[in-house]
Amino acid sequence: MAKKRKYQKTKELIGIALREGLTQEYIGNLCRVSQGQVSKWKSGTAFANVDQVKPLLDRFGHLIRHSPFKVYQFQSESGDMSFLKVEGRLLLREKFKAIAQGGPVEPPMPATTCIRISIHRQNDGRYALVFERTTAPAPTKNSGNEITLNDRHAEWIGFPPNGDDVRVQSVNDGQLMGVAKKLYKLSKQHKWWCQFQGLLALPLMTAEALSRQGVILDVVEVIKLTE
Repeated sequence: MAKKRKYQKTKELIGIALREGLTQEYIGNLCRVSQGQVSKWKSGTAFANVDQVKPLLDRFGHLIRHSPFKVYQFQSESGDMSFLKVEGRLLLREKFKAIAQGGPVEPPMPATTCIRISIHRQNDGRYALVFERTTAPAPTKNSGNEITLNDRHAEWIGFPPNGDDVRVQSVNDGQLMGVAKKLYKLSKQHKWWCQFQGLLALPLMTAEALSRQGVILDVVEVIKLTE
């Protein structure tokens, strides 16, 4: 039997319904639950199933504050496309252009010209980390930009950097810095990753982005203004 999906914004939805003039008793009748259950939803001690609060969503769903998000495209080995919506404010998004190396390169993916790393800030000190690649031709000097690719002309395909099936990594701030440092090392010494020398700056960019969010990092020494 399929597990029923919980509606994570239950408390907010009940609050809106009450402010719009509905009573807890009316909400209970509408959602076919007891008034005591509605009280639990109101206090946030319980989540409703999506199908339970569908009548409320039909009436008040447009008033819900939606979290910022981005949609990512992934492609399986068979060529099938899938899309993943990742919620959370975008903390950092950077592109890293491939630079040809002197020796032979053994890429795990065909002709990748650029990778893009996105970091979303989520709840409870967690961050969603997404990796994408593109094989789009890099702009030339004549096109006015030889540093980065134009997103409108690039097909970005998500990929798991560890070679497994995990499309999005969920990490805390310490783990996030660990990933940035790992990519720094890989960009200096490991086959395919060493094509993306811009990753040398990723630890600095990540530390600065986290610091701007008020995150205190052990690896960052703070020199405060003198009074």
